[in-house]
Amino acid sequence: MYQTILNATKDVSFLPPEGKYPGRLVALKDMPLTEAKPHPRIRLLFKLEVPNSGGITFMAGRNIPPNLSIGSDLYWFLKPWIGEKMTMIEEAGNLLGLVNEEGLVTVKHIVTKHYPRPYVNVECVEPLNPVAAKTVTVLVPKFVPVQPEKANTVSTNTSTGAQAFLSASRPEKCVCCGQALPVAKG
Repeated sequence: MYQTILNATKDVSFLPPEGKYPGRLVALKDMPLTEAKPHPRIRLLFKLEVPNSGGITFMAGRNIPPNLSIGSDLYWFLKPWIGEKMTMIEEAGNLLGLVNEEGLVTVKHIVTKHYPRPYVNVECVEPLNPVAAKTVTVLVPKFVPVQPEKANTVSTNTSTGAQAFLSASRPEKCVCCGQALPVAKG
């Protein structure tokens, strides 16, 4: 179902260093069935932007069963990365809409005693800018500095709102266990 054309040259390496890199999904490929792996799998291939790579293009991939149902490996691999687009991919029933999608790719090396080179695996892909995708507004109370000579006294001047804030924001009971909190003596 999926095909890819990739011209591998000496300037392409499939052994990138471990780490997190900006990347782009460049290819999807059906993996051949073998005696050792008789179940269908697809390969998601990412082109990575590795700093100081000396002109070498680094690639990394992930082999995964092509099952998009909720709870599947593919579902949990894609969901943190593409978020809301997951519904569109599920409805279309194919992954071709993900080609050229960018993300922050985490590359891990898996070393075994049977193979001298590490197996390079794309552990996960995250959105490149998760902060922009989920903007949260946090309200912070105005900081009122305490003057050293008045550090041991409580001001009755509530014009700054500090006294009202301190009394209103401190809970009387612990939110975890419900026990009464000790009152500071000044």
